[in-house]
Amino acid sequence: MVATANNNIAQKPSLLILILMSAIGPFGDTEYTPALPMIAQELHTTYATVELTMTSYLLGYAISQLFYGPLSDRFGRRPIMMIGTLFFILGSLICIFSHSIEILIAGRFVQALGACAGNVLSPAIVRDSFTEKERPKTYAKIMMAYALGPVLGPIVGSVLISYFSWHSNFILLLILGILLLFCVQAMLIETKLDRNLDAMRFKHFFNNYASLFRDPYYLSYILLLGTTFGVVYSCLVESPALIEYVREHSTFAANLSVPEIFTIITLCVGGGYISGSAIAKTNSLTYTPNQIITSGLCVMLVANLALLYFAHSNIVNMTTMLTPIAIIFIGIGMIAPMAMSSAMLPFSDISGSAAAMMGFGQMSIASGSTVIISLVHSKSATPMPDTFSILIIAGILIHIGTIVSRPNKERYHR
Repeated sequence: MVATANNNIAQKPSLLILILMSAIGPFGDTEYTPALPMIAQELHTTYATVELTMTSYLLGYAISQLFYGPLSDRFGRRPIMMIGTLFFILGSLICIFSHSIEILIAGRFVQALGACAGNVLSPAIVRDSFTEKERPKTYAKIMMAYALGPVLGPIVGSVLISYFSWHSNFILLLILGILLLFCVQAMLIETKLDRNLDAMRFKHFFNNYASLFRDPYYLSYILLLGTTFGVVYSCLVESPALIEYVREHSTFAANLSVPEIFTIITLCVGGGYISGSAIAKTNSLTYTPNQIITSGLCVMLVANLALLYFAHSNIVNMTTMLTPIAIIFIGIGMIAPMAMSSAMLPFSDISGSAAAMMGFGQMSIASGSTVIISLVHSKSATPMPDTFSILIIAGILIHIGTIVSRPNKERYHR
Protein backbone atom coordinates (compact mmCIF):
# COMPACT_ATOMS: atom_id res chain seq x y z
CA MET A 1 0.00 0.00 0.00
CA VAL A 2 1.40 3.37 -1.00
CA ALA A 3 -0.16 6.63 0.10
CA THR A 4 0.31 10.04 -1.41
CA ALA A 5 3.74 11.32 -2.35
CA ASN A 6 3.72 13.67 0.61
CA ASN A 7 3.18 10.88 3.07
CA ASN A 8 4.62 7.73 1.52
CA ILE A 9 3.42 4.76 3.55
CA ALA A 10 5.05 1.39 2.92
CA GLN A 11 3.43 -2.01 3.27
CA LYS A 12 3.14 -2.89 6.95
CA PRO A 13 5.68 -5.47 8.13
CA SER A 14 4.81 -8.25 10.53
CA LEU A 15 4.46 -6.91 14.06
CA LEU A 16 6.11 -10.14 15.23
CA ILE A 17 9.46 -9.35 13.58
CA LEU A 18 9.37 -5.77 14.96
CA ILE A 19 8.80 -7.20 18.43
CA LEU A 20 11.65 -9.70 18.01
CA MET A 21 14.00 -6.98 16.75
CA SER A 22 13.14 -4.76 19.71
CA ALA A 23 13.22 -7.46 22.41
CA ILE A 24 16.48 -9.36 21.83
CA GLY A 25 18.72 -6.35 22.52
CA PRO A 26 17.05 -5.51 25.87
CA PHE A 27 17.00 -9.23 26.75
CA GLY A 28 20.76 -9.20 26.23
CA ASP A 29 21.03 -6.13 28.49
CA THR A 30 19.71 -7.96 31.50
CA GLU A 31 20.05 -11.69 30.93
CA TYR A 32 23.58 -11.79 32.33
CA THR A 33 23.01 -9.45 35.31
CA PRO A 34 22.34 -12.25 37.85
CA ALA A 35 25.84 -13.52 37.03
CA LEU A 36 27.59 -10.23 37.92
CA PRO A 37 28.75 -11.42 41.37
CA MET A 38 29.94 -14.74 39.86
CA ILE A 39 31.81 -12.91 37.09
CA ALA A 40 33.50 -10.64 39.64
CA GLN A 41 34.63 -13.69 41.62
CA GLU A 42 35.85 -15.78 38.69
CA LEU A 43 37.62 -12.92 36.90
CA HIS A 44 39.18 -11.70 40.18
CA THR A 45 37.78 -8.18 40.10
CA THR A 46 35.33 -5.98 42.02
CA TYR A 47 31.57 -5.77 41.58
CA ALA A 48 31.85 -2.09 40.65
CA THR A 49 34.30 -2.98 37.85
CA VAL A 50 31.98 -5.68 36.53
CA GLU A 51 29.19 -3.08 36.40
CA LEU A 52 31.29 -1.37 33.70
CA THR A 53 30.33 -4.21 31.35
CA MET A 54 26.90 -2.58 31.28
CA THR A 55 28.47 0.88 30.84
CA SER A 56 30.47 -0.29 27.80
CA TYR A 57 27.37 -2.01 26.40
CA LEU A 58 25.28 1.15 26.65
CA LEU A 59 28.12 3.27 25.24
CA GLY A 60 28.44 1.02 22.19
CA TYR A 61 24.67 1.00 21.92
CA ALA A 62 24.60 4.80 21.91
CA ILE A 63 27.43 5.50 19.46
CA SER A 64 26.45 2.97 16.81
CA GLN A 65 22.90 4.30 16.61
CA LEU A 66 24.19 7.50 15.04
CA PHE A 67 25.26 5.42 12.04
CA TYR A 68 22.49 2.84 11.78
CA GLY A 69 19.89 5.54 11.11
CA PRO A 70 21.62 7.23 8.14
CA LEU A 71 22.82 3.87 6.81
CA SER A 72 19.24 2.59 6.82
CA ASP A 73 18.04 5.81 5.13
CA ARG A 74 20.63 5.22 2.40
CA PHE A 75 20.61 1.42 1.93
CA GLY A 76 17.28 0.37 3.43
CA ARG A 77 16.17 -1.06 6.76
CA ARG A 78 16.52 -4.78 5.96
CA PRO A 79 20.21 -5.07 4.93
CA ILE A 80 21.35 -2.85 7.80
CA MET A 81 19.36 -4.95 10.27
CA MET A 82 21.15 -8.05 9.00
CA ILE A 83 24.57 -6.40 9.46
CA GLY A 84 23.62 -5.37 13.00
CA THR A 85 22.61 -8.94 13.83
CA LEU A 86 26.01 -10.21 12.65
CA PHE A 87 27.74 -7.77 15.04
CA PHE A 88 25.56 -9.10 17.87
CA ILE A 89 26.64 -12.66 17.06
CA LEU A 90 30.34 -11.65 16.95
CA GLY A 91 30.11 -9.83 20.29
CA SER A 92 28.44 -12.84 21.89
CA LEU A 93 31.31 -15.05 20.74
CA ILE A 94 33.89 -12.66 22.26
CA CYS A 95 32.01 -12.70 25.58
CA ILE A 96 31.84 -16.50 25.62
CA PHE A 97 35.61 -16.81 25.29
CA SER A 98 36.52 -13.92 27.65
CA HIS A 99 39.17 -14.80 30.21
CA SER A 100 39.58 -11.30 31.69
CA ILE A 101 37.28 -8.45 32.63
CA GLU A 102 38.88 -6.23 29.96
CA ILE A 103 38.00 -8.67 27.17
CA LEU A 104 34.47 -9.07 28.55
CA ILE A 105 34.01 -5.29 28.61
CA ALA A 106 35.22 -5.14 24.99
CA GLY A 107 32.97 -8.03 23.99
CA ARG A 108 29.94 -6.31 25.48
CA PHE A 109 30.82 -3.19 23.48
CA VAL A 110 30.90 -5.18 20.21
CA GLN A 111 27.70 -6.99 21.17
CA ALA A 112 25.99 -3.64 21.68
CA LEU A 113 27.06 -2.44 18.22
CA GLY A 114 24.67 -5.05 16.85
CA ALA A 115 22.04 -5.13 19.60
CA CYS A 116 21.03 -1.53 19.00
CA ALA A 117 20.13 -2.07 15.33
CA GLY A 118 16.65 -3.39 16.10
CA ASN A 119 15.86 -0.57 18.49
CA VAL A 120 16.93 2.05 15.93
CA LEU A 121 15.20 0.46 12.99
CA SER A 122 11.89 -0.64 14.55
CA PRO A 123 10.74 2.97 15.27
CA ALA A 124 11.90 4.01 11.79
CA ILE A 125 9.99 1.09 10.23
CA VAL A 126 6.87 2.07 12.17
CA ARG A 127 7.35 5.64 10.91
CA ASP A 128 7.69 4.29 7.34
CA SER A 129 4.64 2.07 7.29
CA PHE A 130 2.03 3.16 9.85
CA THR A 131 -0.23 6.22 9.78
CA GLU A 132 0.06 9.04 12.32
CA LYS A 133 -2.99 7.79 14.24
CA GLU A 134 -1.71 4.20 14.30
CA ARG A 135 1.80 5.03 15.50
CA PRO A 136 1.22 5.74 19.22
CA LYS A 137 -0.61 2.43 19.74
CA THR A 138 1.98 0.57 17.63
CA TYR A 139 4.84 2.12 19.59
CA ALA A 140 3.07 1.16 22.82
CA LYS A 141 2.77 -2.49 21.67
CA ILE A 142 6.46 -2.56 20.72
CA MET A 143 7.43 -0.91 23.99
CA MET A 144 5.45 -3.53 25.90
CA ALA A 145 7.42 -6.21 24.05
CA TYR A 146 10.60 -4.20 24.62
CA ALA A 147 9.76 -4.35 28.32
CA LEU A 148 9.40 -8.15 28.27
CA GLY A 149 13.02 -8.56 27.14
CA PRO A 150 14.62 -7.14 30.29
CA VAL A 151 11.82 -8.67 32.38
CA LEU A 152 12.52 -12.22 31.20
CA GLY A 153 16.29 -11.74 31.01
CA PRO A 154 17.17 -11.93 34.73
CA ILE A 155 14.81 -14.87 35.28
CA VAL A 156 16.40 -16.89 32.49
CA GLY A 157 19.90 -15.77 33.49
CA SER A 158 19.43 -16.71 37.15
CA VAL A 159 18.21 -20.19 36.17
CA LEU A 160 21.21 -20.69 33.87
CA ILE A 161 23.78 -19.79 36.53
CA SER A 162 22.07 -22.14 38.97
CA TYR A 163 23.14 -25.05 36.75
CA PHE A 164 25.96 -23.76 34.54
CA SER A 165 28.78 -21.17 34.51
CA TRP A 166 28.25 -17.52 33.65
CA HIS A 167 29.39 -18.29 30.08
CA SER A 168 26.03 -19.99 29.50
CA ASN A 169 24.36 -16.57 29.54
CA PHE A 170 26.28 -15.53 26.44
CA ILE A 171 25.87 -18.91 24.72
CA LEU A 172 22.11 -18.33 24.89
CA LEU A 173 22.53 -14.84 23.41
CA LEU A 174 24.58 -16.35 20.56
CA ILE A 175 21.76 -18.78 19.81
CA LEU A 176 19.18 -15.96 19.87
CA GLY A 177 21.36 -13.85 17.55
CA ILE A 178 21.50 -16.69 15.00
CA LEU A 179 17.72 -17.13 15.29
CA LEU A 180 17.16 -13.40 14.72
CA LEU A 181 19.39 -13.49 11.62
CA PHE A 182 17.26 -16.23 10.07
CA CYS A 183 14.01 -14.44 10.99
CA VAL A 184 15.15 -11.13 9.49
CA GLN A 185 16.12 -12.96 6.31
CA ALA A 186 12.76 -14.71 6.09
CA MET A 187 10.26 -12.21 7.54
CA LEU A 188 11.42 -8.59 7.32
CA ILE A 189 10.15 -6.74 4.25
CA GLU A 190 11.82 -3.52 3.11
CA THR A 191 9.84 -0.42 4.19
CA LYS A 192 12.20 2.38 3.08
CA LEU A 193 10.64 3.04 -0.31
CA ASP A 194 12.42 6.31 -1.05
CA ARG A 195 16.16 5.89 -0.45
CA ASN A 196 18.10 8.96 0.59
CA LEU A 197 21.22 8.70 -1.60
CA ASP A 198 22.90 11.57 0.26
CA ALA A 199 22.32 10.21 3.76
CA MET A 200 25.92 9.05 4.29
CA ARG A 201 27.65 12.03 2.69
CA PHE A 202 29.41 13.95 5.43
CA LYS A 203 27.73 17.30 4.76
CA HIS A 204 24.28 15.73 4.59
CA PHE A 205 25.03 13.49 7.58
CA PHE A 206 26.07 16.54 9.63
CA ASN A 207 23.15 18.70 8.43
CA ASN A 208 20.58 16.03 9.35
CA TYR A 209 21.77 15.84 12.94
CA ALA A 210 22.21 19.62 13.12
CA SER A 211 18.57 20.07 12.07
CA LEU A 212 17.50 17.70 14.84
CA PHE A 213 19.55 19.64 17.39
CA ARG A 214 17.77 22.84 16.34
CA ASP A 215 14.37 21.41 17.33
CA PRO A 216 13.97 22.18 21.06
CA TYR A 217 10.92 19.93 21.51
CA TYR A 218 12.73 16.98 19.93
CA LEU A 219 15.75 17.50 22.19
CA SER A 220 13.59 17.77 25.30
CA TYR A 221 11.96 14.40 24.57
CA ILE A 222 15.38 12.82 23.92
CA LEU A 223 16.75 14.09 27.24
CA LEU A 224 13.60 12.96 29.02
CA LEU A 225 13.91 9.48 27.51
CA GLY A 226 17.55 9.44 28.60
CA THR A 227 16.78 10.14 32.25
CA THR A 228 13.90 7.65 32.16
CA PHE A 229 15.98 4.83 30.73
CA GLY A 230 18.79 5.82 33.09
CA VAL A 231 16.47 4.75 35.91
CA VAL A 232 15.89 1.42 34.14
CA TYR A 233 19.57 0.58 33.63
CA SER A 234 20.78 1.78 36.99
CA CYS A 235 18.13 -0.51 38.47
CA LEU A 236 19.37 -3.42 36.36
CA VAL A 237 23.04 -3.20 37.33
CA GLU A 238 22.38 -2.63 41.02
CA SER A 239 19.64 -5.26 41.44
CA PRO A 240 21.94 -8.24 42.18
CA ALA A 241 23.72 -6.29 44.94
CA LEU A 242 20.39 -5.07 46.35
CA ILE A 243 19.07 -8.63 46.35
CA GLU A 244 22.05 -9.81 48.40
CA TYR A 245 21.49 -6.99 50.89
CA VAL A 246 17.75 -7.72 51.17
CA ARG A 247 18.46 -11.44 51.74
CA GLU A 248 20.72 -10.51 54.65
CA HIS A 249 18.00 -8.36 56.25
CA SER A 250 14.82 -10.31 55.46
CA THR A 251 14.00 -13.80 56.70
CA PHE A 252 11.45 -14.25 53.94
CA ALA A 253 13.96 -13.37 51.20
CA ALA A 254 16.68 -15.51 52.80
CA ASN A 255 14.46 -18.57 52.41
CA LEU A 256 14.05 -18.00 48.67
CA SER A 257 16.46 -19.13 45.97
CA VAL A 258 18.10 -16.55 43.67
CA PRO A 259 15.95 -17.55 40.64
CA GLU A 260 12.80 -17.26 42.78
CA ILE A 261 13.77 -13.77 43.93
CA PHE A 262 14.59 -12.66 40.39
CA THR A 263 11.26 -14.06 39.21
CA ILE A 264 9.34 -12.09 41.84
CA ILE A 265 11.28 -8.89 41.10
CA THR A 266 10.93 -9.24 37.35
CA LEU A 267 7.23 -9.91 37.51
CA CYS A 268 6.69 -6.83 39.72
CA VAL A 269 8.91 -4.53 37.66
CA GLY A 270 7.75 -5.91 34.31
CA GLY A 271 4.14 -5.79 35.43
CA GLY A 272 4.61 -2.17 36.41
CA TYR A 273 6.16 -1.24 33.06
CA ILE A 274 3.52 -3.10 31.04
CA SER A 275 0.75 -1.53 33.14
CA GLY A 276 2.17 1.93 32.51
CA SER A 277 2.41 1.25 28.76
CA ALA A 278 -1.20 0.03 28.77
CA ILE A 279 -2.29 3.20 30.59
CA ALA A 280 -0.50 5.32 27.99
CA LYS A 281 -2.04 3.35 25.12
CA THR A 282 -5.58 3.52 26.57
CA ASN A 283 -5.41 7.27 27.22
CA SER A 284 -3.51 8.32 24.06
CA LEU A 285 -6.71 9.45 22.31
CA THR A 286 -8.07 11.31 25.34
CA TYR A 287 -5.04 13.20 26.67
CA THR A 288 -2.07 14.84 24.98
CA PRO A 289 1.37 13.20 25.18
CA ASN A 290 2.62 15.93 27.54
CA GLN A 291 -0.28 15.35 29.94
CA ILE A 292 0.46 11.61 30.09
CA ILE A 293 4.19 12.31 30.54
CA THR A 294 3.47 14.74 33.39
CA SER A 295 1.38 12.09 35.13
CA GLY A 296 4.12 9.51 34.67
CA LEU A 297 6.76 11.80 36.19
CA CYS A 298 4.53 12.46 39.21
CA VAL A 299 4.09 8.72 39.73
CA MET A 300 7.88 8.19 39.59
CA LEU A 301 8.59 11.05 42.01
CA VAL A 302 6.12 9.95 44.70
CA ALA A 303 7.20 6.31 44.52
CA ASN A 304 10.89 7.21 44.74
CA LEU A 305 10.28 9.38 47.82
CA ALA A 306 8.89 6.28 49.51
CA LEU A 307 11.87 4.20 48.34
CA LEU A 308 14.30 6.82 49.66
CA TYR A 309 12.61 6.82 53.06
CA PHE A 310 12.69 3.02 53.41
CA ALA A 311 16.29 2.70 52.19
CA HIS A 312 17.76 5.46 54.36
CA SER A 313 15.73 4.31 57.39
CA ASN A 314 17.04 0.76 56.78
CA ILE A 315 13.49 -0.59 56.61
CA VAL A 316 14.59 -3.18 54.08
CA ASN A 317 12.53 -6.16 52.94
CA MET A 318 10.92 -7.42 49.74
CA THR A 319 7.78 -5.32 50.20
CA THR A 320 9.41 -1.97 51.06
CA MET A 321 11.89 -2.26 48.17
CA LEU A 322 9.77 -3.87 45.47
CA THR A 323 6.53 -1.92 45.81
CA PRO A 324 8.01 1.56 45.16
CA ILE A 325 10.24 0.22 42.36
CA ALA A 326 7.25 -1.41 40.63
CA ILE A 327 5.31 1.87 40.85
CA ILE A 328 8.31 3.78 39.45
CA PHE A 329 8.20 1.44 36.44
CA ILE A 330 4.50 2.23 35.95
CA GLY A 331 5.58 5.85 35.46
CA ILE A 332 8.33 4.81 33.05
CA GLY A 333 5.83 2.78 31.02
CA MET A 334 3.58 5.84 30.74
CA ILE A 335 6.39 8.16 29.64
CA ALA A 336 8.39 6.08 27.14
CA PRO A 337 5.88 5.47 24.30
CA MET A 338 4.52 9.02 24.48
CA ALA A 339 7.96 10.63 24.38
CA MET A 340 9.10 8.32 21.58
CA SER A 341 6.02 8.96 19.43
CA SER A 342 6.23 12.73 19.98
CA ALA A 343 9.92 12.87 19.18
CA MET A 344 9.55 10.97 15.88
CA LEU A 345 6.38 12.62 14.55
CA PRO A 346 7.71 15.50 12.38
CA PHE A 347 10.58 13.66 10.64
CA SER A 348 9.30 11.68 7.66
CA ASP A 349 12.28 12.42 5.42
CA ILE A 350 15.01 11.66 7.99
CA SER A 351 13.16 9.21 10.22
CA GLY A 352 16.19 6.91 10.43
CA SER A 353 18.43 9.73 11.63
CA ALA A 354 15.75 10.92 14.06
CA ALA A 355 15.41 7.41 15.53
CA ALA A 356 19.20 7.12 15.75
CA MET A 357 19.62 10.43 17.58
CA MET A 358 16.81 9.43 19.92
CA GLY A 359 18.58 6.19 20.77
CA PHE A 360 21.96 7.90 21.09
CA GLY A 361 20.62 10.43 23.57
CA GLN A 362 18.74 8.02 25.78
CA MET A 363 21.52 5.40 25.87
CA SER A 364 24.31 7.94 26.43
CA ILE A 365 22.51 9.26 29.50
CA ALA A 366 21.68 5.70 30.61
CA SER A 367 25.38 4.78 30.27
CA GLY A 368 26.28 7.75 32.45
CA SER A 369 23.77 6.61 35.06
CA THR A 370 25.52 3.22 35.37
CA VAL A 371 28.80 5.06 36.00
CA ILE A 372 27.11 7.10 38.74
CA ILE A 373 25.70 4.02 40.46
CA SER A 374 29.06 2.22 40.26
CA LEU A 375 30.69 5.23 41.94
CA VAL A 376 28.14 5.37 44.77
CA HIS A 377 27.94 1.58 45.11
CA SER A 378 28.03 0.42 48.72
CA LYS A 379 26.77 -2.49 50.79
CA SER A 380 23.44 -0.85 51.54
CA ALA A 381 20.03 -0.23 49.97
CA THR A 382 20.68 3.47 49.24
CA PRO A 383 22.64 3.60 45.90
CA MET A 384 19.60 2.77 43.78
CA PRO A 385 17.13 5.35 45.19
CA ASP A 386 19.86 8.01 45.39
CA THR A 387 20.65 7.55 41.68
CA PHE A 388 16.93 7.44 40.86
CA SER A 389 16.51 10.82 42.61
CA ILE A 390 19.10 12.53 40.41
CA LEU A 391 17.56 11.16 37.23
CA ILE A 392 13.91 11.79 38.13
CA ILE A 393 14.57 15.38 39.23
CA ALA A 394 16.50 15.98 35.99
CA GLY A 395 13.58 14.58 33.98
CA ILE A 396 11.07 16.78 35.80
CA LEU A 397 13.17 19.92 35.21
CA ILE A 398 13.52 19.08 31.51
CA HIS A 399 9.79 18.56 31.16
CA ILE A 400 8.93 21.75 33.07
CA GLY A 401 11.35 23.69 30.85
CA THR A 402 9.58 22.37 27.75
CA ILE A 403 6.12 23.31 29.00
CA VAL A 404 7.18 26.75 30.27
CA SER A 405 8.97 27.59 27.02
CA ARG A 406 5.85 26.79 24.96
CA PRO A 407 2.90 26.92 27.35
CA ASN A 408 0.21 27.28 24.69
CA LYS A 409 1.76 25.35 21.80
CA GLU A 410 1.72 21.57 21.92
CA ARG A 411 3.48 20.83 18.67
CA TYR A 412 2.84 17.10 18.66
CA HIS A 413 -0.81 16.23 18.27
CA ARG A 414 -2.66 13.02 18.95
